[in-house]
Amino acid sequence: MKHATIFQCIPAYKPSVIARLIRSLDPFSCKIVLDLEDGIQDVVNPKNSTILKADARKAFEEILSLFPDRKFCIRINAISSDEFQKDIPLLEKYGDRIEILCLPKVENELAITTVQSCTSRKFRINLIIETQIGIRQLPQIVNKDNHHDIEYVMFGNYDYHLDLGIFPIVEQCSDEYWQMIAPLIKVTEDLNLKFCNSPYVNLADQATLHYSYQQLNCMCSDDFALLSLHKQQTCYLFNLINNIPTPTLENARKENAEFELDYFRKHRQKGRSFSLLGNRILTPQEYLLINRKK
Repeated sequence: MKHATIFQCIPAYKPSVIARLIRSLDPFSCKIVLDLEDGIQDVVNPKNSTILKADARKAFEEILSLFPDRKFCIRINAISSDEFQKDIPLLEKYGDRIEILCLPKVENELAITTVQSCTSRKFRINLIIETQIGIRQLPQIVNKDNHHDIEYVMFGNYDYHLDLGIFPIVEQCSDEYWQMIAPLIKVTEDLNLKFCNSPYVNLADQATLHYSYQQLNCMCSDDFALLSLHKQQTCYLFNLINNIPTPTLENARKENAEFELDYFRKHRQKGRSFSLLGNRILTPQEYLLINRKK
């Protein structure tokens, strides 16, 4: 029987608020990923991102202090970014508190070598593959020297579309999405690794979460994982995995709320990178894609 793991991604922000959220997630047996990367940036005024990320590192430390006996996953900044160097002291100081290090925008073996050599620590790693190059190079990225360090290959659908310059984004309710990622799942499992599916931004669309879980069960021959962006999704996925009755795919291909640039600018979540329009997350990648097309 295949096992499904849930990773709940949470921006490192407002420690007391995040601590309450983490405690409320305890019944759902998910792995908490504290995010310093995509969830913490200002795509409208990029110069603010440095300040936001500095605040996020402080928040990360405070969150850990509120849970002294607990380990967390962390998504750091890409090694190609200036912010990565600023993440290194956290990795050194809190290495024994990091369950899994989620490494974004991996395109070569150097990403793994760099993060494993920048401190005295050694980490279990989730590779986040979210570019054309990363997908193409995956068989070369993973080798006999680093294979034992890697837990999951995570797919990042929104950054993948940003890398390709494709808008609108192909979502998980479509057959096109599953045709697109089938080769990545195959390569991942050929490498004897486990696949983790991309998150999904329509928080109220339980039917598509159900469909995604069914697809992963069919397409993956090994255990797999799902990324959640919200407690609502985590609760639903937990019930689904534990065989509590769930809705079918009916109406899953309903329209997503239309992305509006002005709304995104006016309603960004303070200290974080996204906006909310009803139950739909408006992503920074979509903002960048729409601006690119203008």
